[in-house]
Amino acid sequence: MKKKIPIILEDSQDIKNIIIQVNSKNSSTSVFSGFSAWENVAYILEGLGATVQECIRQGIPRKEVYNAVKKYILKVLPSYDV
Repeated sequence: MKKKIPIILEDSQDIKNIIIQVNSKNSSTSVFSGFSAWENVAYILEGLGATVQECIRQGIPRKEVYNAVKKYILKVLPSYDV
């Protein structure tokens, strides 16, 4: 049985929390945190790396995971206007 990991929502010196809310009804995403957008990028990429690692550990082929991430990033980034 997998050990449940507690969810900690209070920031500290060692713990940084970012909440990403996805609304599939209207295809929108919101990011909530106590940090700047630039800091969020680093933390979100770290989270993506950890998620990729877990997918590979669970048996999804490495190439399939990498291609899914690459395809998503290439599709989504150009859709954001400055």
